[in-house]
Amino acid sequence: MIDYHLIYRFILPLHILFCLLLGICFYLIKHEGKPKLKGYYIGRHIIAAGYLLLGLACFIEYYFLQDESIYTTQIVFLISNAFDTSLFALGLTKMVDIGFITRRRIAMEAAFILLVSGPLLAIYISIDTASPSLTLQIAFLCSVAAILIKQIFNYHAFRKRYIAAKAQLDNYYSNDMGVHLDWVNSSFVLITTLMIIALVGCTIPYFWVVITLILIIWASFLYIFISTINYAPKIMLIEYILEDNDNRKTPDIAGTPVQTDGKTGQAPQIPVFAALDKWVAEGHFTSPGITIEEVASSIGTNRNKISLHLNTYLNLSFREWITKLRIEKARELLLTKPDLPISEIGTMVSIPNRSNFDKMFKKIIGESPSVYRRKNGQADQ
Repeated sequence: MIDYHLIYRFILPLHILFCLLLGICFYLIKHEGKPKLKGYYIGRHIIAAGYLLLGLACFIEYYFLQDESIYTTQIVFLISNAFDTSLFALGLTKMVDIGFITRRRIAMEAAFILLVSGPLLAIYISIDTASPSLTLQIAFLCSVAAILIKQIFNYHAFRKRYIAAKAQLDNYYSNDMGVHLDWVNSSFVLITTLMIIALVGCTIPYFWVVITLILIIWASFLYIFISTINYAPKIMLIEYILEDNDNRKTPDIAGTPVQTDGKTGQAPQIPVFAALDKWVAEGHFTSPGITIEEVASSIGTNRNKISLHLNTYLNLSFREWITKLRIEKARELLLTKPDLPISEIGTMVSIPNRSNFDKMFKKIIGESPSVYRRKNGQADQ
């Protein structure tokens, strides 16, 4: 018969070392250059604290293993999950919202942990854990339910900020920079799933369940660690866009405020929009990696005015607008230059990846470039 308790006593020190090592690495790893990276580093340090606290909790559990009480394992596991739920939620959300962490939010997280762990610890200390206790079991299940509900609210708050962050990037870059935030969403979903499994699993009084959870945690935490470290070079291009700069005010091209003409969905005829139309007519939208800041600079206005025009009157983000212009240009080239391969046309409009070009073309035009060219009497390339 397999002695899972003995295996657990062997694996737990490794788990403690693993969590502490990842947490220390998060604090010590530096990156070249001097970008701001305020949100990234704060978020990473909070996640590091989550790793370190989990390692500390497991160390406490290892110290008390001589009583072989499953209640000790469950209580420590639950309290560490309460801490990690808050820390990982704060850290990952900070990656997509620079101003997310406030004193009030930290106080609320601390109050929640006290609310969950305080009564449970009081009951645990006051009863005889050597024999089953219905009161302790009920308190434990209530704490598990509270943490699960809290994590659902955490993900809801994160998701709103994640979508808003991607929208901000779409309003600045012509390329899909929002894809570099996807790992944050994946990590949050992974952490949430992991915590649900762990909290449900720790209600089952078997050491083999805890051992299985530890192995899953190793793989999951390693993924989050690698993703977070790999994110640093991309955050240099992303983080300052996610900062709140709505208060930056600069005059438009004519030095007058933007006004509408009272007609819904119709852009006012003022110089900034005329300059934007001229910029489009000159074909600058085919330049690779163009940003809204560069467009604003070239026509003598600021990016807030351009965003207002695109979002309010055209109902498009900057990236959607640039993509639409490029696809329209590609459609023209497909017909006027029948000898050019489709892949070369994609490169000419700054969509060099053939798969992405086909996908964008079909989304806007309704059919693939090859089908469109064939329907219009041209040979497919």
